[in-house]
Amino acid sequence: MEFDMHGISPEHEGKRLRIEFTDGEVCEGKLIHLATCNEHASCCGIIFDMLATNQPEKHKRSFERSSHPAIWSEIEFVRNFEVIGD
Repeated sequence: MEFDMHGISPEHEGKRLRIEFTDGEVCEGKLIHLATCNEHASCCGIIFDMLATNQPEKHKRSFERSSHPAIWSEIEFVRNFEVIGD
């Protein structure tokens, strides 16, 4: 079974993205990895270095450890994205 990856593909790895999430969060980040799975939707997602967010309080602990933390999100929470750079 294939799951909807919202247009994000391995070709986007290493690119800077603007990502909008279903909860209203908007992030800018560099895509590290696109995880896909043929068995469970919950294991499909993205890992990205977060560069900016409109909800910094949501990631307070992560920002305490790193100025650009690596973040995991299940793909089902991605509303849309845009490539904004390399």
